[in-house]
Amino acid sequence: SALDGSVDSFWLFIHPKMTATIADARTIAPENPDEDVFKLAELLLDDRKKEALGVVDGLYRSGSRAPEIVAALAGQLERYKKAQAALASGSSSSCTSGE
Repeated sequence: SALDGSVDSFWLFIHPKMTATIADARTIAPENPDEDVFKLAELLLDDRKKEALGVVDGLYRSGSRAPEIVAALAGQLERYKKAQAALASGSSSSCTSGE
């Protein structure tokens, strides 16, 4: 379901921490659900640059600053990379245990 996918995405966002904070939730859940870091990461990974730029523009216009956007995006892409490596190795232990 969509909720399961959102929970999984949020878990990847906070990994390796085992608990989420209000700040974590606010980082990925802006007022406009179309302008979030998860969507931006997915668009970039799908090579949909024009749509990704629109998300960045929306984040900027809503008050996010470039360093905040880049930091959140870098963290999200790193988490995707670790998850992909764990899946490729046939093990989910690096995704489910603390570092």
